[in-house]
Amino acid sequence: MSIVEFTFNGIKTLIQCNSKDTFKNIIQKFIIKIGKNINNLYFLYSGEIIKEELTFNELVNKEDKKRDKMCIIALEAEEDNSPRNNNKKSKYIICPECKENIRLGIYNDKITLYECINNHIFKNLSLKEFGTTQNIDESKYIVEIVQSLKIKLIKIHLIYVIHVN
Repeated sequence: MSIVEFTFNGIKTLIQCNSKDTFKNIIQKFIIKIGKNINNLYFLYSGEIIKEELTFNELVNKEDKKRDKMCIIALEAEEDNSPRNNNKKSKYIICPECKENIRLGIYNDKITLYECINNHIFKNLSLKEFGTTQNIDESKYIVEIVQSLKIKLIKIHLIYVIHVN
């Protein structure tokens, strides 16, 4: 018997399954247990959205296969279907091109951005133009956060393995 551990809203739920069960069936067991609508959820494993047609054996990585347990993150999707504007003003002065920190200079009511890590320079920007360059799309950083969590989980797993041995 294999185990899939779902983490949803900070709560862990264990679902037993066979290694040949499809994730559609495994997820259905989880949905029944928590009483949520499957259309409002999506599921991540190793930083990627799960393909429900795959079986436990087809999706599991080597480390998880050895312990016969997978850890899945369940996330709730936004309920409104209106297009979301993920653009937010940066808290820092950022380069319009690479979004890294950059220096700002003002001369004769014009703004110059210079000395970012990639040496980009933007001269003679009006205040309005400058304002539009300081937006960041937060949705692009979700993948980076998931990848960061994935790396941390791997490090924790490796530390655990080292201490057990």
